Amino acid sequence: MSLTIVSAAEVPLDAQRAAFNRAFAGYLAGSMEFDAPGFARFLCLQGADLWHSRLALGADGAPAGFGYLNRTLGIARLAGMGVTPEARRRGVAAALLDHLLAEAQRRGDAVMTLEVFAQNDRARALYEARGFRVRAQLFGWRRSAEPPLPDGGAEMREISLAEAVAGTCARDYPARPWQVSRHLVARMAPGARAFATADSAARIVVTDPSAEDRRFAAWFTADAREDHWPALRGLTAEVLRRFPGQAWRAPAIWPEDFGREVFAPLGFEREALHQLFMRREP
Repeated sequence: MSLTIVSAAEVPLDAQRAAFNRAFAGYLAGSMEFDAPGFARFLCLQGADLWHSRLALGADGAPAGFGYLNRTLGIARLAGMGVTPEARRRGVAAALLDHLLAEAQRRGDAVMTLEVFAQNDRARALYEARGFRVRAQLFGWRRSAEPPLPDGGAEMREISLAEAVAGTCARDYPARPWQVSRHLVARMAPGARAFATADSAARIVVTDPSAEDRRFAAWFTADAREDHWPALRGLTAEVLRRFPGQAWRAPAIWPEDFGREVFAPLGFEREALHQLFMRREP
């Protein structure tokens, strides 16, 4: 297939949105249908850099595929990739990925990361063929308002988002996904709130608790010691107590040890679909 690969900054956003919606219609995690404001919010929350993101244009000049790139501290992240239905199985995704990898190498990016649903066999095979390796399994969790919470907890105080991301953060990006890192917190919608244990050993950021979709968005500890798990678990329990009678979820971006140590003990149920956190070294 004849392709021209260009910067996303050169293509009108409405044309990109139309291609994105068509590429993700019938997606295994559910169709994604964005209006113009929703697409802009998606790009913002993914940290997409339009200058370094690329679109593959077909012979008619219409987008046949896209690869949105997030660049943070010299680290590249493939934040979203797709191909329109009529262009599939014609090498578009491979051409885009090869182009993005070559540009990252020329820039001297230290590493490239991505998340992919484990059940997406075709995409996973492409990434593995290009040298990406699985670093962690990422699961999503949901909790209804009914399950009782265990006794005990942690003394909790509300803090600013700035305080939540300040100081040393263990296992920060790229050791863990960008979407549960301090970089995500900087892009969260108004209404997000942050809480910490009395000694700040653990800090948690959540989306607006008054919204219909309430999510645990990010976590921070001063270091990676195992004895921080009780603090994180206790802090999560206190957040649930602060907003009683509400359902919460944690998207499928949380490393599996958080499910074992925090979510499952607090009555969350694991979602069926899960993702893989993959990295490619230079």
